[in-house]
Amino acid sequence: MVADSEKPMIPGRVMLIGNEKIPREIIENLSDHHLKIFLREPDPEKWPQEMQHLAQFISREEEIELTIADGVRRYDSILADALERWTAAVLKDLVEDKGVSQDYYRSIFDEMGSHLGDLFMKAVAKF
Repeated sequence: MVADSEKPMIPGRVMLIGNEKIPREIIENLSDHHLKIFLREPDPEKWPQEMQHLAQFISREEEIELTIADGVRRYDSILADALERWTAAVLKDLVEDKGVSQDYYRSIFDEMGSHLGDLFMKAVAKF
């Protein structure tokens, strides 16, 4: 696994180091590359084998958050397909059929996001 410099640092990992929850000698023996991986890659399973001992310092809460994030993203294709079709239909209706200028895309997308949030809350209420 190569550290992805595009990924943001994980605040909890920075705190682990800053609050000395990981022994100093372990941190000092990490290469810069491995330190970047630890600070940016949330999933310890993607770490190189020589870093696996650091997984013991990851909190149970962080493990659960990672599991939830993976579970949610596993179904991206279902949502992505529906959102793509919905966006295309809304833009066709507003821009092509009703003549709303593309200058209003930001307003259209803001309204769509707000509406999507409302739909999501209605769906969640069913559980």
